Amino acid sequence: MPNHWHFVLWPKKDGDLGRFMQQSTVTHVTRWQKNYNMVGYGHVYQSQFKSFPIKTDEHFYQVNRYVERNALRANLTDRAEDWAYGSL
Repeated sequence: MPNHWHFVLWPKKDGDLGRFMQQSTVTHVTRWQKNYNMVGYGHVYQSQFKSFPIKTDEHFYQVNRYVERNALRANLTDRAEDWAYGSL
């Protein structure tokens, strides 16, 4: 997606998810700002990341279907499995 990410993650310990997202977003923002010569021009992300616990197998499958079909719904690809940045 050109304007957001989706991850389905299973952190091993409390705090791992927050640390992973902080490291990922700080690295991405730093590289993006340097690449586009936009250092110091404000935020890249609109808001903090959101996380939702997945408690059942059915919810897990539903979330994965949503994530994998996102580029298809946004008309960025003709087939979900052809999206270069997906894991399908």
